[in-house]
Amino acid sequence: MLIVLQILLDLCVVHDCSKLKLLLLFPTVLFGGHTKLSFVTMLKGQNITISSSLPRLALGDGEHVATTPLRASLEPGSIRIIRP
Repeated sequence: MLIVLQILLDLCVVHDCSKLKLLLLFPTVLFGGHTKLSFVTMLKGQNITISSSLPRLALGDGEHVATTPLRASLEPGSIRIIRP
């Protein structure tokens, strides 16, 4: 039996935030509290493009992966999950 799942990218955008607020944000990530902050926007999608007037760091699971502009997309069939 084949089950097709729709998988989406999760994007967390932190904007208009001082360095101090950013440092205070990190402990809230452990329990999801960051999603309720006014300077955090959560988005989902299959194709994501991020641009900015100045180059900005892009992190994936806490690791530096690129700088803006950044494009990310999901390719059909690129993830296979096998379960009993």
